[in-house]
Amino acid sequence: MSAAPKGVVMLTANYHPYIGGAEGKARSVAQARAARDIPVRVVTRALAGLAAEEDIDGVPVLRLAAWGAGPAGAAIFAVASFLYLARRRADYDVVHVHLASSPALAAALAGRLFGKRVLVKLGGGKGVGEVALSRKTALGRLKLKALGALRPTLAAVNGDILAELAGSGLEDLPAFVVPNGVDLGRFAPAANEQKRELRRRLDWPEGFALLSASRLTQDKGVGDLLREFLGVWAAAAPGKSARLYIAGTGPEEASLRALALRTGLEKSVVFLGARRDLDALYRAADAFLLPTASEGLSNSLLEAMACALPVLATRVSGTKDVMVQDGENGLLYEPGRPEEIKKQLERLLGEPDLAARLGRAARATAERFSLDRTVERWLELYGEPPAP
Repeated sequence: MSAAPKGVVMLTANYHPYIGGAEGKARSVAQARAARDIPVRVVTRALAGLAAEEDIDGVPVLRLAAWGAGPAGAAIFAVASFLYLARRRADYDVVHVHLASSPALAAALAGRLFGKRVLVKLGGGKGVGEVALSRKTALGRLKLKALGALRPTLAAVNGDILAELAGSGLEDLPAFVVPNGVDLGRFAPAANEQKRELRRRLDWPEGFALLSASRLTQDKGVGDLLREFLGVWAAAAPGKSARLYIAGTGPEEASLRALALRTGLEKSVVFLGARRDLDALYRAADAFLLPTASEGLSNSLLEAMACALPVLATRVSGTKDVMVQDGENGLLYEPGRPEEIKKQLERLLGEPDLAARLGRAARATAERFSLDRTVERWLELYGEPPAP
């Protein structure tokens, strides 16, 4: 193991309680570092209703100004991030950026000027990763050119994302695969009595509970895929004492709620909003739904599998190639094929022995992706000198 850094700034556009894969992983990794007495501070953008500074899981969180939406707000946050990194440069030696958005440019510039180690974790899945999408626009190509000149270290959860660096101008930067990890203690199966107690506390009635947790946006196609799933749910679930619980907020929430009402699902689909107790939700549920059009290595999928939940997920590269083998530790379906979705859903609802077997295998799979291993890998990368 490399020597621990004197200080780490984790820079991310969004952070807990904002629900999303990158944000959830940033939180778990920050918490794990703090538990090892590694000085770490999260720097993120200000959001309405949240304090400018607070402690979350023992980690100080600072929220910087980011007025407005879209490119203007992103630019303001990038400038605020750079000014913070310049002002506090004596307090850290590593900047760990989640996603290669405008804050990554601010961090890479600060790293180049002040001799700091900067690591940028690339997001997305095969074919829809940040690098692949950036190459399609003039602004994105300009961002890639700037990152190439500033030379941060890059990381991704799988090799497919790194393969997209070829021809982007970033192919000569140091780049590594660092799989996501899960806290196997916090995210663990619940015994039957524990599950019953959690459901009483959450006011969940008896019956099959299917959980989904994500940002309700068109990012990764979540909005469209949830609409498709709700149509299947309306045909397969009513009358079976089953409920679909959806944790998360976002611009698609209103239309999804309206669809649930139109299709008579107001009693079997429950919108939970933003939650700070996802671990309790996983442990109270019977299965987990991941309706996304692309994945690198889903954090929510890892967490659900660590809680021994059978998963029902779309057949996309980061899920089927890395985590889920259909019929072995979960069930997969092809988006756009309602009959296949219905078949797999009915198997989960009607075959409890299958669900239990899939859940046990899911936990065994998750144990290969411990958070401790992920943190050790990041610490190794923190200890390397900045790229020349």
